[in-house]
Amino acid sequence: MSLISKLTTIAAAGNAGGDPAKYLITYQSSGKIWDIENDYADVTSTFLPSNTTSWAGSNEQMFHGWQDDGYRSKYIGFGGWGRYGAIGGAIWDINNASSQWTGYNNYDGTVFTFGGSGNAIVTRIVPLGNSKNFFWFRVEDNLEVGVNRITNPTSSNNGSQVIASNSIQHLASWGDVVVYQLNTAPYTLRLASFYGAAGSSATAASTSLVSTSGTLSGYSGSGARPAISKTGNVIVVYDGAANSSTGAVRVFDDHNIAEYNGSSKVLGNGTQLAFSSSVRSVATGVIGEVVAVSDDDRWIAASYRRSTSPYYGIGLWDRNSSYAFTDVTVPVGAGTNARPRGIVFYPDNDTFFVSGYANAQCLECSASSGSYTRNFASFGANAESKMGSSMDATVLPPDWTDGY
Repeated sequence: MSLISKLTTIAAAGNAGGDPAKYLITYQSSGKIWDIENDYADVTSTFLPSNTTSWAGSNEQMFHGWQDDGYRSKYIGFGGWGRYGAIGGAIWDINNASSQWTGYNNYDGTVFTFGGSGNAIVTRIVPLGNSKNFFWFRVEDNLEVGVNRITNPTSSNNGSQVIASNSIQHLASWGDVVVYQLNTAPYTLRLASFYGAAGSSATAASTSLVSTSGTLSGYSGSGARPAISKTGNVIVVYDGAANSSTGAVRVFDDHNIAEYNGSSKVLGNGTQLAFSSSVRSVATGVIGEVVAVSDDDRWIAASYRRSTSPYYGIGLWDRNSSYAFTDVTVPVGAGTNARPRGIVFYPDNDTFFVSGYANAQCLECSASSGSYTRNFASFGANAESKMGSSMDATVLPPDWTDGY
């Protein structure tokens, strides 16, 4: 199915009858795979690759970007800690609908080593879409940022390139384009595209997404990577420090990322969205974690931490209703270290899954009802005790391999 026909089907279906979701992948110590259509049965043993990774701190996440034909990439990147001098992180190739997937944790070849001497925390591994073998990465211990290629034993073209050493905080990709945010003022968002042959001669062309006259407020939270919609038409990023009156989220929807060609076009300042005043007034710090956007470009979700019960929250904005805001009902967390670390929308454009870390639960939620519908954690209201802490998640429809 083409991107246009698939998006038309989703739009016509609306909230109630959109495409189903088949598998949920959560980042719990390693990866866990759940069969959504079978009451979230644990099917990890069927699919889990032999090469995986695990997180050790609280900054590692997974990334599963879109291809420019409207499907999720066949690669999922997992940030991880390189224990005992090893390389942190892993990449999964999920291009198999019925048996074990392929995992890579030796993808840097001999040209570039994450963290220099190993034992590095790789917070971001961001594969490109379109089934390409290139990926971007960010290493926390020395802020190395670069691009590389999954190792091919029969080839020596394992190139690497540091595009902005010591300055990049957040990364996300769509197709062959990467969106990244600088971690120094003016905290500009930039687009970059990887051009040229793989190897030492490869180059990356980049351009600013935010104009110099409109700086971001400088949020540098570890989980605040940009979110990009299925169409490439909506880019969302956290914007603003705790309790900032200038807004909490910034949305760019005046240009389709698919049209980016490496030019220097500046896309403007975007639209600032604030959490409601009632949400801000009860929190000593609205500490952002992640943002997400639904496949049909309608819903924008952002998770945050707070010092009072329920200790965390999910803000939801409806682009179809002038960005009307809802503070999603969630069960009470177990303590102040409640961290909603990931949000992923299901293809029905209403359901979304929240990955809970530490004192926050893993939840299934409904955008239209503004509430959680299932709680998979071992504590809190209506808990089903299926899932422990998860650093992130992604979801697959039944036809997820069609776009490969």
